[in-house]
Amino acid sequence: STKYLAIGTHSNVIQLWDTEAKRCVRKLHGHSNRVSSLTWNTQKKWLTSGGRDSNILQHDVRCANHLVTKYKGHRQEVCGLKWNDDGHALASGGNENYLCIWDAAMSQRSSSRRRAFQEVIDI
Repeated sequence: STKYLAIGTHSNVIQLWDTEAKRCVRKLHGHSNRVSSLTWNTQKKWLTSGGRDSNILQHDVRCANHLVTKYKGHRQEVCGLKWNDDGHALASGGNENYLCIWDAAMSQRSSSRRRAFQEVIDI
């Protein structure tokens, strides 16, 4: 199986590298400022990114349309991300000193719960 390395850049892009072939195989867009934190959800095969734009993006790197959802809860740069071992909860830390815990059940592509949640946090 191929091993991948994800790199967040100052140019708002995530580079996905094939570590065996030693080449960049994909670039993921979605942030409007630098990508400052990354974590893999190995249970769901997702890559989660946090940025200076204060957003957390969920990527399914197996799909052309990679963006699964966006979490909004921080007011400043997202400086840390970590999935728990079973892949059901994400912890995020921001430069405003907030710690947020996110439920992976909110990250389904067509979930009406996700849409309702996003409407609540966009207020």
